[in-house]
Amino acid sequence: MKRGTSRGAALPGFTLIEVLIVIVVLGIIFGVGSVQFRGFARRQAVVSAKRQLLADIRSSQADAVSGRKPPGCSGTLVGYGFRVTSSSPAAYQTFAVCDSEVVIKQVQIPDVAFSVNFSSPPTPSGTLIFLPLARGTNLSAGVRMRVDITNSSSSSSLVVEASGEIQ
Repeated sequence: MKRGTSRGAALPGFTLIEVLIVIVVLGIIFGVGSVQFRGFARRQAVVSAKRQLLADIRSSQADAVSGRKPPGCSGTLVGYGFRVTSSSPAAYQTFAVCDSEVVIKQVQIPDVAFSVNFSSPPTPSGTLIFLPLARGTNLSAGVRMRVDITNSSSSSSLVVEASGEIQ
């Protein structure tokens, strides 16, 4: 006699309906998850841009406070500056101002936009300059510079006071 299974016995498994329901549920979960992840990625782009901008501004401030002259600055150090040069694509400059020349570092950050607002009339050309030896900035007393960093789903601001305090 041959060993084996009988032809009439049902094998355990899943029906087509059960498999389709599982695929639909997984599709819905992944669809919602991908939308949430894209929003998270956009918010993180703004956070990352703000951190980089803050680090560059603080570096300029520290260089001005210490009175350190960059290579190529042969005259007297006037200060270290910051200005937004473009909002799309987002770009800004940090630079050293010497009485003989300006040494510029250009920075571009994709996926965000910058805008600069002053609490009262802006400085000429919207430029912030940290003066050497902890003398503050070129902003008049009581004037604040606010840099807004935005993209399609998030925004953040950075504020520099006339005294040089960065928030």
